[in-house]
Amino acid sequence: MIILGEKAVIGAILLDPQVMTLPEVRGLSPDDFLDEDYRDIFREARKLEREGKEIDPVGLQAATGISEDVFRTAMQETPTTTNAGGYAAIVKNESDKRRIAEIAADMMNTVGKTAEEMLFDARAALDGISTTVRGSGSVTAREAAERLVTWRKQAKAGENVVSTGWASLNWRLGGGFYNGHMIVIGARPGMGKTTFAIAMANRMDKVGPGLFCTLEMTAEQIFAKRLSEWANVSSQAILAGEDFEADEDARLRRAWADLQKRSSMRIADKLFSLAEIEREASTISGLRYLVIDYLGLISSGHSRKSRYEEVTDTSRELKQMSKRLNVPIIVLAQLNRETASRSGHRPLMSDLRDSGAIEQDADEVILLHRPDYYDDGTGENYVPLEVNVTKSRYGPPGAVRMVLSLVTGCVSEEAK
Repeated sequence: MIILGEKAVIGAILLDPQVMTLPEVRGLSPDDFLDEDYRDIFREARKLEREGKEIDPVGLQAATGISEDVFRTAMQETPTTTNAGGYAAIVKNESDKRRIAEIAADMMNTVGKTAEEMLFDARAALDGISTTVRGSGSVTAREAAERLVTWRKQAKAGENVVSTGWASLNWRLGGGFYNGHMIVIGARPGMGKTTFAIAMANRMDKVGPGLFCTLEMTAEQIFAKRLSEWANVSSQAILAGEDFEADEDARLRRAWADLQKRSSMRIADKLFSLAEIEREASTISGLRYLVIDYLGLISSGHSRKSRYEEVTDTSRELKQMSKRLNVPIIVLAQLNRETASRSGHRPLMSDLRDSGAIEQDADEVILLHRPDYYDDGTGENYVPLEVNVTKSRYGPPGAVRMVLSLVTGCVSEEAK
């Protein structure tokens, strides 16, 4: 059946070169053909098509050196080109099945590999053929228009976008964080990126279930910071077990009750690889967003790769994961030391540490900057926080000026 399908495709092309323009045939590559002769004929036909030259049996036979009998048999046993698209689909399906079988066979070789490495390699290989297994990766103008209508309805209802909770930041992002987007929030250590992410997560919590993955803190520490920002009290005092004044204690108790009763955000502090994170995220019904703190601590499972390769692989996998989960993934990242020596110390996308792939893969990039940080501190509780949207798919890049409380972690938009 496999070779018959390949013969029918080649026969149809020889009878009518216009068959090459069919979507199913355009989706084929020479490697999809198991028979070596048919593979070479298709490769030459595709080459002639690209060069704008005529595709005919005589020219193909001369270029490939394949026996005339192969051409004659293919043409004689293909009486019509009507079903060429269907035969091309059979060829593609059988090719995908062979590739999946090869991946499965490769996975049997476990020597020197961890389970995480095996899973990472398998997923990367399968992602390469997943589109063809599902069907055509392209749509017509009519289908695209119908999707846009659906998208607009979802956007209006807030179903495909998650509000950050700050109107000025939403505007810079074109409405908020969109499903399937990878958002990178970068800053130098000590700038408050975790604090900012928690303040943002407290606001996003209102839209539905979320997952906050921390790779450097514990769940109780994250919850303490959530309480601190929610109740406007010191997180350090909460963690130290200190007593509060009556009004602070009342706010803390209310926040404690509110978060336990209303919050649908889960905190994970024991997930260290992308496979573990995705597995946990997949179990949460109605998941709306995922926050990961932070990229540099994610285990790729590839101990033999360079740091650059590890981060590049992790960045690419995060982007693909956002598509698979169909939620925005907000990942925190550290910046390199270049900002410290730069005049004004304002961060740039090129400061993202370890790999240039991060800024390429990200749909949005947000860089945090605190001017007071380089002034040996002002001793003030409330300090300016510049939230610089340096890359945005749907909104205008630019800075959003906010105010950060160093004591409580509260983040608010600067009064205009």
